[in-house]
Amino acid sequence: MFRRNRGELAEGWYDPATLDRARQNFEPPSVEDKGRESPDYTQGEGATGSAAQETQPEVEDDDDEYGPTLPQPSSARVGFMGPTIPRMQDLELKRETAIEDAIASRGESRDQYRAELRSHKAATRHLEDEIAPRAEAGTRERQLEKRREVAASNRAFADSRRGDSPDGARDEDIMGGDNELSALKQEKEKDQRKKNEREIRREEILRARTAEREERVQQYRQKEEETMSFLQALAKQRFG
Repeated sequence: MFRRNRGELAEGWYDPATLDRARQNFEPPSVEDKGRESPDYTQGEGATGSAAQETQPEVEDDDDEYGPTLPQPSSARVGFMGPTIPRMQDLELKRETAIEDAIASRGESRDQYRAELRSHKAATRHLEDEIAPRAEAGTRERQLEKRREVAASNRAFADSRRGDSPDGARDEDIMGGDNELSALKQEKEKDQRKKNEREIRREEILRARTAEREERVQQYRQKEEETMSFLQALAKQRFG
């Protein structure tokens, strides 16, 4: 079509007489040709199809090759899913972890207390220096100040060890007050908690030991059953 439109064909193709001759020579198909049935190829196709089926190797579909592998039945006893009783190793690990956490927490608290104490001492010293400046180091005045400080600290320590006089003591210190009652209650509650914790720990240890003993008995019975089944199979094989 493109060559014809661009005029690249021979001049005879563009002559009207050529078109008239082509129309005269063209013969439309007759009615008989239209009514003629098409040849039957089913017989040949059937033969070739049967031959192809005979020659084609049979492919067996193996269902086992598709999909996930099914679990094989096992004679071993499957344990039940769910929470289990902790063993002795688990309890030991739990106790060691709790001890390590307590030691770490105690160390952090001690370091924090020391840092706060150093900060408080530094602030107090700075305030004292502003109110009453100390004498220069190495002078006699500084030595006298040190002696007075040591004497004051010794006196305070002796007073705390000896205690105040009975006349100057408070009634709460002699008869006891609400603070002492609350302290006694707290001590009692603390002792009760310790007792409960010891009982809980003792129960956990007993449960763990019982579970381990039952597991050992179960393993022994399973091993004994396997041995008996093997001996029975061997006797049946020999004596029928």
